[in-house]
Amino acid sequence: STMIVVDTTMKILNINSFSNRQSEFKKSELLLKPLEELCSDKRALFDAEALTQLEDTGVWQGMVELYEQRVAVQVTAYTICNHLNNIEYYTLFLKSKEEILQEKSLSLYHPQVDALTQLPNRTHLLDKLAKIMHSPHLKREMIGLFFIEFDDLSRFNDTLGYDIDDKLIVQLSQSVQGLLDTHDMLARIGNNQFVIVVENIASEKMAKVMVQSLLHMLSEPFSIESNMFYISASIGISLFPHDADSAYTLLKSAENSMKRAQKDGKNHFAFTHNFMATDVCSKTETLMADLPAAIENGEIYFLLQPQYEHRKERYSGAEILARWRHPEYGEISPAIFISLAEQSGMIDSLTIKALMEVSKIFSILKEASVKDFSLSINISSYFLMKSNFIETIEFFMENYNLKGQKLNFEITEEMLTQNIDNLTQILDQIRKMGIKIEIDDYGTGFTSINYLANLPIDTLKIDRMFVSNIDKESKKWMLFKAIYDMARALGIDAIVEGVENSLENEVIKSFDDVTIQGYYYSKPISLEALLKEITT
Repeated sequence: STMIVVDTTMKILNINSFSNRQSEFKKSELLLKPLEELCSDKRALFDAEALTQLEDTGVWQGMVELYEQRVAVQVTAYTICNHLNNIEYYTLFLKSKEEILQEKSLSLYHPQVDALTQLPNRTHLLDKLAKIMHSPHLKREMIGLFFIEFDDLSRFNDTLGYDIDDKLIVQLSQSVQGLLDTHDMLARIGNNQFVIVVENIASEKMAKVMVQSLLHMLSEPFSIESNMFYISASIGISLFPHDADSAYTLLKSAENSMKRAQKDGKNHFAFTHNFMATDVCSKTETLMADLPAAIENGEIYFLLQPQYEHRKERYSGAEILARWRHPEYGEISPAIFISLAEQSGMIDSLTIKALMEVSKIFSILKEASVKDFSLSINISSYFLMKSNFIETIEFFMENYNLKGQKLNFEITEEMLTQNIDNLTQILDQIRKMGIKIEIDDYGTGFTSINYLANLPIDTLKIDRMFVSNIDKESKKWMLFKAIYDMARALGIDAIVEGVENSLENEVIKSFDDVTIQGYYYSKPISLEALLKEITT
């Protein structure tokens, strides 16, 4: 398809190389020309109604006639906004009737949906999984893939009718779907085989909770035509990035784990990580061995993701994020090396390096006359619960000019349920040093409201699962509002993670006093880029 970028006056700023195949114009002749030059009657491409819809909703689609030959094309237009939600550009995608028919034809030959259940099929699953695995939003979280095979359902057909298995498949798919969050994906990839993909699994424990929910669901009978059926299944679980580095290998490793679970009897499950391939183990061992040097020699470096405060209409803070550029394997996912650091005991050294970086950043911000700016650093439970943790932090506060700085420690929601009395004492000591406490990815765990009411917590970072498509899904809006209202009632601030587009941003900024951290405002960037962003 053809892509055209225009400014708010509808002058053409860019146009791809395919756009003049049906036109006598050359690309160079169209740049900075009014968009109506392309229209057959030289009138504006958008009438007032279309332009209003585009500006209000961010998207418009319709058929228009272009060029002197009066070629009918489908135009899909999108608004491109800046961080203040002001429209800067419009992007137009043009498709001829032939291109539209060709796409429809291809979709017939490559179906993406299972005909019986209307669930995504294997092809769709692998495509979607590959995109999720390369998402920039993964931090320490994992992706869980659950491969489910129900015991032979066709056996019921012999006594009760030829299509009982199909009816059971449909009912099973609906029951499994009912256990899932809107962000999760359920696909049917074989006769009795289903796959669940769950994003942002913080631990193996969370994966087990999902499996136990599935097995509990199967403990109840299914009813079809007044007949009761008890169904059993075997489940294999693989976790990205620990068990595989591609969509296909993640799926196959979960399938192999499912087959091992089958050998243990009905309604069993098995994780992949206990049977990792030799090459994966070899890579893990190499990374484990290289980690100490990487912390010291600069292979591990830090980026900052800015946080935008709507009430003040400015960037008011940033989260510091560790990255590892390995000389042999390239960029290593934080989900991998943070876990390795915790297992090897190097998490102390990594956190100390991050604190030194924070000290340096605060000094540079002061030299640049940047005031009232906070920095947040992730604190692992492995480090937090060590006997010398408070002593280490006190040393840095005294000797690295961190006293009086707006420093925040981010801890995970899962941590709140561990040794609550000891945790409360530690958090109290941290706050006495002037450090604020933030709960990262709130909503992905199982925290009781009682913990929030009684623990010394300053900020909830609301997970992006409550933000994605909040402009389209009313349930997301209600869940978000419930968390937001609860935080306000408890006197806790809110930072919203994962805002990616203008529509989501518009909804979120309708809530008072929210701070936003997401790609709509900025991806993780270098200190130099941050300074340029906040000082201009």
